[in-house]
Amino acid sequence: MANKRLMLLPFMWLSLVSFHQVNGRLLAENEDVESRTTLVKTKQRAGYQTLDGTYHGTTAKINVYDLPDVKGHQASYAAIYLRNIVDFVDNTIAAGVHVGGSVDCFNLECNPGFVLSNTSNSIPGAELIPTSVYDGEQRYITLTIKKDEYTGDWSLYRDDLGNQKLVGYWPKTLFTNLAQTATMVEWGGTVTFTKNETSPPMGSGHFPSEGERKAAHFERIELFDEEGKSYEPWEEDVSISTDKEDCYKASAFDDQMFYYGGPAGCN
Repeated sequence: MANKRLMLLPFMWLSLVSFHQVNGRLLAENEDVESRTTLVKTKQRAGYQTLDGTYHGTTAKINVYDLPDVKGHQASYAAIYLRNIVDFVDNTIAAGVHVGGSVDCFNLECNPGFVLSNTSNSIPGAELIPTSVYDGEQRYITLTIKKDEYTGDWSLYRDDLGNQKLVGYWPKTLFTNLAQTATMVEWGGTVTFTKNETSPPMGSGHFPSEGERKAAHFERIELFDEEGKSYEPWEEDVSISTDKEDCYKASAFDDQMFYYGGPAGCN
């Protein structure tokens, strides 16, 4: 089914904190706020975030797993995020991969301001194949969000296809806080599901303790400074971010990588 495909996505949150009950997203004019609020009640995350600071981008190599057990009103995704929150106003942009999400709204349909590159072969919403096999061959996608030092726009690149490829960009004019810099960067997995059902799997559907080739992970994590130069975050520069650790976990942050995820079935 189409909603079970693993897809590349950019998505953008421009929201007030009070809108977090609808996933922190500024809804498009044709979306039904009441309907979405009723359906999407629970959101759980597992990953890492930076300490408050000044950031001009991030890159990460994301382990890609398909998850056939994700149901119609559920979503499971792995992404990189850049955020700036000032005076209760939250500007967030993100990019990653996801399965499911018939209630959520990703890709170009809910990113009217995202400008797709006319040379990109990576179309947001396109299926990603092949994917990783549990205890077998592993597959990856490497994504970069970086502030353009000349235009000030936030550019999205894909870096696992040989030369770096521009997917598109978010014009700086879309933002208030994020027009200048991000104050926090996040990496990790997220699931959403309705209040009347149990949660979908995250990552590979297995806990981080299973380790290499079994648990999903982020690796080669880097940040960018104001000059566009990359640097490695150290363990003391980040903090773990888990909403419900008995359901979804993240391993220690070590050598620019961490494992994350968990099985389906949490309330």
